Amino acid sequence: MDIIIGASRLFGIKLPENFNAPFFSKNIQEFWQKWHITLGLWFKDYVMYPVQMSPLILNCGKFCKEKFGKKAGKKIPFYLSMSALWFLIGIWHGASAYYFIASGLVPFILITLMDIFKPIIEKFEKNYVQDINSPLYITVQRVCTFLSVSVCWFFVCSLSAKNSIAIVKHAVNSVLTCNIFNKFDLLNIAVYDIVIMLIGLSVLCFSDYLQNKGTSLTKFIDSQKPIVGYAVIYAEVLAIMIVGNVASSQFIYFRF
Repeated sequence: MDIIIGASRLFGIKLPENFNAPFFSKNIQEFWQKWHITLGLWFKDYVMYPVQMSPLILNCGKFCKEKFGKKAGKKIPFYLSMSALWFLIGIWHGASAYYFIASGLVPFILITLMDIFKPIIEKFEKNYVQDINSPLYITVQRVCTFLSVSVCWFFVCSLSAKNSIAIVKHAVNSVLTCNIFNKFDLLNIAVYDIVIMLIGLSVLCFSDYLQNKGTSLTKFIDSQKPIVGYAVIYAEVLAIMIVGNVASSQFIYFRF
């Protein structure tokens, strides 16, 4: 998306941001608000809100309010309309079962559970967390969010629900015994490649950090001395020439 946005600006077209530092999100709901923003907004405007205001859902809300109370009268229609949104998002990402589960079913379940348990979480924070804005607590929230989202990717990469469940079980059971360096050896990844990977990840994390703060890597470089900007440009060109994949490569979605 950054390449598309940058190429469009060369022709005077300013496209909206589609990913707003999602991995800095503090909860699963915030993550999906920052992930694939244009797609989410389109489905909200043209699917979720019309379904939520449809006579069927409105009548369902009135029925739930009379039978189960005011809170249920609001929440149940909301969950029903949201299920339609995530059902279509799952189909949009791919008709195969694992793509549908990863892109539609699992996110819907996670967001619904978070909304249901939100009062309990707020009560826990009020009673046991001294400062909810402390760096430590925010880091814990981000790590938990990342681990929750990773469950979705398991379903995509494993190509079946059965394999993904087995991966989750293995990840939980081996979390304390896992040796990451042994994994690099098994994958035949050289030290040189690991260093390049870490440098690239550091740049990406710093860029997302700036974006999460309301600025960007471009603005940060422009605020420095001109020689810094020239150095970054030459470093990018050299990196592409030395370690870049200049051959034809398949789009990542088509590799599964």
